[in-house]
Parts: sequence; structure tokens; C-alpha cells
Amino acid sequence: MKALKLMTAFLCLLFLLGCKNDNILNDTSTDNTNTSDFWIQVQQTVIPNLDIDYYDFSTHTVYFKTAQLLFEDSYTGSFTVNVGDTEIYTGTIHPMYLNSLPTGAYIDPMFFMLSKNQYALTINFRDVGNPDIEDLRSDSRIVGALKSDGKYHAGLQVEVQAIRFLSNDKVSFDFQLSNPDTFNYLYLDVNKMGIALFHYFTNGLTLYDGENHQTYTHQISVVKPDPWNYWKREWLSVIRSGESKQFTITYDQFNSMPTGSYQASFSFPGLPFYEVEKKDVIQSDGRIWLGQIGSSLNCTK
Repeated sequence: MKALKLMTAFLCLLFLLGCKNDNILNDTSTDNTNTSDFWIQVQQTVIPNLDIDYYDFSTHTVYFKTAQLLFEDSYTGSFTVNVGDTEIYTGTIHPMYLNSLPTGAYIDPMFFMLSKNQYALTINFRDVGNPDIEDLRSDSRIVGALKSDGKYHAGLQVEVQAIRFLSNDKVSFDFQLSNPDTFNYLYLDVNKMGIALFHYFTNGLTLYDGENHQTYTHQISVVKPDPWNYWKREWLSVIRSGESKQFTITYDQFNSMPTGSYQASFSFPGLPFYEVEKKDVIQSDGRIWLGQIGSSLNCTK
């Protein structure tokens, strides 16, 4: 009788465990996404909201909590950006070694694979002058979902404010760097590192003559870090949340230009992702800003 009771209890326990397992298998409440979550899919890999640390909107870079194993099998394909069960947009995976140029939203997997710890992924956009190609990276549904989860961050902003033609081959320009984010950021400071080293990380100012399809730029002899992926904390300065700073860069040797109307363009650089390890991003006085942002201004010589 005792053996029978033990057998009966054992069978009941198995039944209860089976019911519990069935409930777990049928339970969708633990899904990684819901109707308000931001998430992305790269090739066949889903990166749920839970794995995303924050999104820097100045560079459209998604920062991950831990390293993501992406592009293990292929450097081509597609990706989607989603909010809940709604696909907001799709883009292509376009490695830099291809002869063709991407159109619309795209990811360059080579920079991700070069990066240490593979903790951030940038979504780029190229419209090739076609106004029908809509840039949906800043779609209000994406912004709303990220803000709701506390994962939206504005990053930095740059604005070219003035161009001065000092002589036929000498050009000066002013730009403003602003921090609308809640983070304090560390940025590459041209005044600390020097103009030659600064221009290793950026092409600097370019002036484009749209009527004659001609581009003009500086003739600075760029200084390269040694080794190529080396950087120093001394190159960086802090820009605090809500702060703006003014800068002036003067080129003593600029391409000779005729009088006319031009579009001035400038890309403000941060350290590349592949040069900074994840553990070094957060410093005692702020977060190192990574990536690159641009600004343009119409001017007349």
C-alpha cells in the first residue's frame, strides 16, 4: 500500500510538471517584444529591446548592453527596424568594398566587425539626391518608443555658422558644437590635438560649386596616429549637458576659387567605434562621443 501511494504521488507530480511545462511553452507573455518596443533584425538575428542600451540619434547608432554576434555568415543582406509588430523601415547591408554605392538606409558591416567588443551599430542613409527616398530613421514612432523606454539620446549637434574668405587661398570658418543630451560627452578637441591630427579623423571643410560641379578644399598635411588605431585621453574635452562651444578653424592653404556661390560642408568627427573599447566609453567626467555628424551652409565669395 505504501508503495502504491508513493507511485500515485510520483505520477501526480509528473502530471503537474507536464502541465507547467505546457503553460510555459504556450505562454507568450515573456516575448522579447511587445506593441511598444523598439527592436531591430539584422539578417536572421533579432536584437530585442532588452539587449539595447540606448540609441544615439545624432549618429543613428544603436548601443548594445553586450556584444552581438552579427555578420558571422555574410556581409550582405538586409535589416529591419521595428516598433512592436510594425516594421518601420528596411535597409540593406552594404560593405564598403563593393563597387556600387548604397541607396536609402544601410549598414556597413565592416566597421562593426572592426570594432572592439562589437557593442554599437550605426545605421547610415544615402539619398543620392532623390527626394523620393524618405529617411525614416527619425520616424516619430521610433522616437516615441525609445523615449518611453528611456533609451532615446540626442547625442551632439554641429552647426557651421560663418565662412570667411581672407585671401585667394586662405579660408576661415566658425562652427558651434552643442550638447542637447542628458549625458556629458567627451569630444575630439581641435585646440588640444592640433589641426593636422584633427584632420586625420575628418575631411574638414569642403566648398562645392553646384553650377560647375567643382569641389574645393584645404591642403593640410595630415598627421596620422601611430599606430593607426591609437588615441589619447588628452585629445578629449568635456561638453556638458545643455552646453554649447564655439570653434574657429583657419586654412592657410585652400584651393584657389573663383567668385560665386558655394555650399560649405563640414563633418565633425568623434573617435571611431573600432578604436575605443566598450569599457573605455564611460569616463569619470562623461561618455566618449563616437561617430561623425555634419553641417552645411550656403555662402558666397
